[in-house]
Amino acid sequence: MRIDEFKNRLINGGARSNLFMVRGSFPGSVIGSIPNSNPNDDIRFMVRSASIPAVQVGTVKVMFQGRPLNLSGDRTFDSPWKVTVINDSTYPLRTMFEKWSNYINSIESNVGPLRLSAYAMQWYVTQYDRQGQPVHEYHFKDCWPANIGAIALDWDEKTAVEEFDVDIVYQYYEITNSFGGGRIST
Repeated sequence: MRIDEFKNRLINGGARSNLFMVRGSFPGSVIGSIPNSNPNDDIRFMVRSASIPAVQVGTVKVMFQGRPLNLSGDRTFDSPWKVTVINDSTYPLRTMFEKWSNYINSIESNVGPLRLSAYAMQWYVTQYDRQGQPVHEYHFKDCWPANIGAIALDWDEKTAVEEFDVDIVYQYYEITNSFGGGRIST
């Protein structure tokens, strides 16, 4: 194989891992008044890193005369989905994730909503090409924060902005490639 053949196969210079945007929303019942902030809009700018989780189709082994016959099993998704959030000095997203978590299970009363639809939201990660056009999107269904990570505090750290991880549990995702293809439900 020659380098020119490889170059021709690497369409548009390849997908870039830094060209993405995460979108999502918080339950309406937890969105409070945060000055100069729209938490649902802030996500697009303040999620520094995310991933496209793995998905597996399990294997069912059926034995026949001492040999396994491998059949496809059930699909499973790597959940939770981890995102890393940049924290500014007004804590808008940290506050929203904490309120969301408290809504799911109240710190004070240890109760929460009965229906998944009351607290589970829809989130998305979209990848872009080098010209800023969307090329691929994942739609995460019924999301909620299972873990809001620690924020490290350190007197020796002088040049870093705070960040924290959030583990978001979801039921499944759909691949939406309406930017040039079709929709693939998984």
